[in-house]
Amino acid sequence: MGTIMINSGLILIIDDTPTNAKMLESMLKRNGFTPATASSGRDGLAFIKEQAPELIILDIMMPEMDGFEVCRRLKADARTADIPIIFISAMNELDSIVTAFDIGGVDYITKPFQLREVQKRVESHLTLIRQRREIEALREQERLQFEKITSMREKFIHAATHDLKNPLQLITGYTEVLRNDDTFKAN
Repeated sequence: MGTIMINSGLILIIDDTPTNAKMLESMLKRNGFTPATASSGRDGLAFIKEQAPELIILDIMMPEMDGFEVCRRLKADARTADIPIIFISAMNELDSIVTAFDIGGVDYITKPFQLREVQKRVESHLTLIRQRREIEALREQERLQFEKITSMREKFIHAATHDLKNPLQLITGYTEVLRNDDTFKAN
């Protein structure tokens, strides 16, 4: 299984209600995002195999495969486990909300939703994602720099050891010669 490249700015809306999907798609386009829609969990999973979105807005109540199952499958796959999922649902019981968070959702919005609220939550989560990526990139840079410095230090120690070894061998050799030479022996 190969790595799925995250498509920055791409937001996948998985919702079986066309009106909701269209409203969300329109709002996201107006705010500079690239929305894509899937009308079922299976269609959403198929889309993600081709290109991974930066974020998913996922309805819970859908036929065939509900949003909880879609989320479980995404979180079980190492290639898609880190894609944040915002659940959006008419289900506003505490158990549903807690389940959404327990299985890996990062947020939960109840229907009927307010577009400005959805926009702000999407922006917040994308900011968090991008900041996390920047931190990971900086850590990787630091790791590479540490490895480079460690390698340079090891080369220096090897060279210094080698360079000190030769004069010490020379001194030891002269000392042996002097020790064995009768002219330097005490009477």
